[in-house]
Amino acid sequence: GIISTLFGTGVRDAVTFLCEHSLVDVIVVSGGGLEHDIRRAVAGKDGYFTLPVDNAQLGHSTTTINTNPSAKTTVPDSFGRFGNVVYDKHNERFTTIMTAIVRQIAAELAAKKDAQLSAGGDLFKTRDIRGERGVLDGLCPSWCISPREFWQRVGELLPSFLEKHEYEQTVTYWAAKNNIPLFCPSITDGDIMRYVFPEQEEAPAFSLAPEAGPSPTGSTPGASIARLPARFSTGPTRPTPLIQFDLVKDIYSVNRVAMQAGHTGIIVLGGGVVKHHICNANLFRNGAEHAVYISNAQEYDGSDGGARPDEAVSWGKIKATAKPVKIYSEISLVFPLLVAASFAEHVFAAKNHQQ
Repeated sequence: GIISTLFGTGVRDAVTFLCEHSLVDVIVVSGGGLEHDIRRAVAGKDGYFTLPVDNAQLGHSTTTINTNPSAKTTVPDSFGRFGNVVYDKHNERFTTIMTAIVRQIAAELAAKKDAQLSAGGDLFKTRDIRGERGVLDGLCPSWCISPREFWQRVGELLPSFLEKHEYEQTVTYWAAKNNIPLFCPSITDGDIMRYVFPEQEEAPAFSLAPEAGPSPTGSTPGASIARLPARFSTGPTRPTPLIQFDLVKDIYSVNRVAMQAGHTGIIVLGGGVVKHHICNANLFRNGAEHAVYISNAQEYDGSDGGARPDEAVSWGKIKATAKPVKIYSEISLVFPLLVAASFAEHVFAAKNHQQ
């Protein structure tokens, strides 16, 4: 489980590594995290900075903000801030990409709905989409989409919009490629709603089909499509179809993953909705066998992130026989080191053995 701000700050590369090598089975992220995952991929070297920022070099108008009670730091007006990390919140390329992807997904769902209604088929179906891992959709209209399915489709579409070196640095792409579900129970709290919620009743019809001929960058045709809006084929305006999210479908899926697992181990970076979502799923299997929490939240906060593992044991979310650990530390400092000393050693040892 990963809180969203960590995708904009310090642990994104470590999580990408875990997904690339299929070292985790499920990821739960809070709203906004995967948007920042993609935003960082398209931002380039000029899109993210750590404070203090050289504003004269950036050439933007600036605003003075308080980063702590005793100091002030100046950042560009067009930049937002995560702690000491600032990023361009008006990234035109990111906006173009996400708008096109959302419209593509919405069009696919609308076509699916129209086809099913025209055929007079069963509107409620149960489909097994992950086979042996037993993740089921449950009963719901087939033209609705869960947050997990939405981010799966986004990951599948990223290679059509980003350069190879860009999409291969994202958690979203590798999770989709390796069939690792990305659950986002608080998706409505994320930046993606700017693109899901139609800003106008009618919008141009977009197509993913690139123009014939090589890309100007010399890469695969279509790889630079988002940076060249003219490459989209436009037609008469049509109403923008709404995306209908089914959150209950994902509750069913994540609970089934936990219930059907032989053993479960949970790693929680932060707290709040992601921590509770994972722990609650493990309640349905009478607790997880292993648990590691990393947070600087304290129990006296009264927060979910501050609660110690023994609180989860009392609810049956972690087994009483387990030996859970809570590390009180800054996450972006500790988690990459833990990955390097555990998961990464396993990967590199396996590669050396193959050689």
